Amino acid sequence: MVRALSHVFFFNPSPVRRVPIPNRYTAKAKLCFCKNNKRMIGSSACLQCVANSISPGGSINATACVCNAGFVGQLGGPCSACARDTYAYKNTVTNPTGVCMPCPAHSKSEPQSSALTSCKCLLGYGGAAGGPCTPCGLAYYRGSTDATCRQCPRYTNTTSLIAESAAEC
Repeated sequence: MVRALSHVFFFNPSPVRRVPIPNRYTAKAKLCFCKNNKRMIGSSACLQCVANSISPGGSINATACVCNAGFVGQLGGPCSACARDTYAYKNTVTNPTGVCMPCPAHSKSEPQSSALTSCKCLLGYGGAAGGPCTPCGLAYYRGSTDATCRQCPRYTNTTSLIAESAAEC
C-alpha cells in the first residue's frame, strides 16, 4: 500500500506504524530527509540536493530541491549566490527560481543576504534595516559606529546633507 502523509510518499507493506530514521532503513521503506531526495519510492538510497539547496523530507525527485535563502536558481539547481547589495528569500515550489532583489536606495548588504532587513543604510543616511534610507540632513551625521543619525556638537553644522562623521561638522 502506498500512503501519502502531507508531501511525504513512501511504501508501507503493512499497517504497522513505521518511524522514519534519518539515513537508515525503516523496515522496507527509506525516507529521505532535508537536503536529500530520491528518484523512486522504496528502499533506494537518498540523493543529495545540489549545493546551497534543500528539499522537504520525503522528497522523491531532485526538482523538490529549492535554493536556500540568499541563493537563486531553477528547481533542482544549480543555485547561485546573490551579489553584494541584493538579497533573496528562500525559494519555494510556488516561487521556484527566486530573484536577487536590489536593496533599497542608499543601502547595502553583504553577498548571500537572505532578507530585506539585511540591507543597511549607507553612512550619512538614516533609517531602519530594509529602508527607506534618507539623508541625515544639515547638522547631522551618521558614521560607521552609529546606528542612527547623530546631531553635530553645539554651534557646528555640516556642509552636506550626507555627512559620514563628526569631523564633517
